[in-house]
Amino acid sequence: LKNAGLNRGLDNSEYVMMNVAAKLGKDKAHERMYDKAMKVELEGKDYYTVLTEDEVLAAMFTPEELKRMIDPASYTGICGVLAKEMAGKARDKAAAMTS
Repeated sequence: LKNAGLNRGLDNSEYVMMNVAAKLGKDKAHERMYDKAMKVELEGKDYYTVLTEDEVLAAMFTPEELKRMIDPASYTGICGVLAKEMAGKARDKAAAMTS
């Protein structure tokens, strides 16, 4: 969790972009989110602040929605599925080694 929070949500840019793309289209969303990520990197600004200061994003999403989108806990992709699959494989391998 500590590692996931180091970038204060920047790691979830793709997830934010998918939500923006649903409203603006893929190309416009990609361009806008690239600009936001670069602002964070080049100017050292906080990602959440950069998102909430954008008038277009602020018109589409509430501050709470933006905060939820950049929360690492909100977007784990298929991590849960992969973890269960790999745990099952490890369990099977361990059982085969002890038989």
